[in-house]
Amino acid sequence: MKAAPALQRLQQLYPRIMGDTVVPLKRGVYEELLATHSADFDPDALKEALRQHTRSTRYLQAMAAGLGRHDLSGQTIEPVSPEHRYQSMGELYRRRLSRPQARPGDRRSPEQMRDHFLGQWQRRVLEAFDASGMDRASYSAQMRGRDERANAVLDAAMADAATRAARDEALLRAFESTAQDEASFASDYGLPLAQAQASLQRARIARVPAPGVQAEPGQAAEDVPDALTTAEPVARQIRGAIIDLDGTMVDTLGDFVVALNAALQELSLPAIEAEQVRVRVGKGSENLIRSVLAHVGAPPETYEPALASYQRHYLQINGQHSEVYPEVVTGLRRLQGMGVRMACLSSWAVRMGS
Repeated sequence: MKAAPALQRLQQLYPRIMGDTVVPLKRGVYEELLATHSADFDPDALKEALRQHTRSTRYLQAMAAGLGRHDLSGQTIEPVSPEHRYQSMGELYRRRLSRPQARPGDRRSPEQMRDHFLGQWQRRVLEAFDASGMDRASYSAQMRGRDERANAVLDAAMADAATRAARDEALLRAFESTAQDEASFASDYGLPLAQAQASLQRARIARVPAPGVQAEPGQAAEDVPDALTTAEPVARQIRGAIIDLDGTMVDTLGDFVVALNAALQELSLPAIEAEQVRVRVGKGSENLIRSVLAHVGAPPETYEPALASYQRHYLQINGQHSEVYPEVVTGLRRLQGMGVRMACLSSWAVRMGS
């Protein structure tokens, strides 16, 4: 029996795992199939049929989704390892990027589709990292290979994880400073309860020291790769970079706090602490003002005068309480030396960000 007929026969025999439904197969399935159907399959044809099946797009999708490995009866018996999930994901996106065509009716160009797939790949790596239970340093080291494009996606996903971890920790500190339950806290911050709970849980897990590691007070136990070292593989793949300002290159929290409290004082409202401001920034001034007013118990009609007052005070003190983050200048010079063209992007109007 040749490979193609052998594969068709396998799909008929096992439709729940290799036919209409495709799931990851247990390790050692070849030997079990050969022992069970020794009279039905030529060993070489069976081996080739399994090779074709496990290289199919549907099988790789099941592996990349992190579905468990199944035996011939359709029972889940073991998880897919983080390495196999990551490798399957990489092969899927290499195929998509080799033919970056839009679906019928989608007017995006091949270049736009390539960017779309790279962004999608990066998000999927972050999801796989979350499911792995590993810290960032270990995951990055274990998944890194010879494919520079895959390594660049991995680095970008780990950078996203680091940024998210910092926000998670700030949110947890803010929660710990209140006497609220999680539902009330989430409502106060304008967050869906499930999102707030997931963020708080990630921060709690990150605080648990890894075996043999002594974490500093308030510091996650994992080893975070140096940001400049992490940036280099990404920089080699790109010609230009648009870099955010607030919270990325410049710590502008001090300006936010001073301007907000000046506006609150002007309206005879309670002041707000820096940690409460930290977890509210990043979604624009309008969202920031609404969230702060809700926190201090101000009525909705206060929004317009509060926003006007905040913007006026911010213009007066802009930059006086901000600091450039450590190594930013060094990092920018390194990117410049690599030939990367750079631009700064901010949601502030020019008169605010100048």
